[in-house]
Amino acid sequence: MSVEDIAAFLEAPHVGVLSTMDPKGFPHSVGIYYLPRLDRDPFEFDMWVYAKSQKALNVGRDPHAALLVEEGEPYEDLKGVLVRGRAAVIDDRDEVYALGREIYERYFLPRTGV
Repeated sequence: MSVEDIAAFLEAPHVGVLSTMDPKGFPHSVGIYYLPRLDRDPFEFDMWVYAKSQKALNVGRDPHAALLVEEGEPYEDLKGVLVRGRAAVIDDRDEVYALGREIYERYFLPRTGV
């Protein structure tokens, strides 16, 4: 995929798989909603998690992370994007609130209308 194709793909509200490293060095992978920040160079992604979640604890200990976003079935139609980088936990209350609202508007509002 071209950079433009990747950006267009990531703009759709797919479910991603976030992988962090657990205390024993194994990947901890979970489904997650994400917000692409494609206007930043390099691309960045925001995700909302509970501060005491295993994901957040893992990032606090080791910032290495990966986000896989994919779609398609059957196999020949499968496509995806894997992004690797460093994650950070942001605990500013106003930023967390704004992020939660954006995720709601991206994933829930279109389905529920509420």
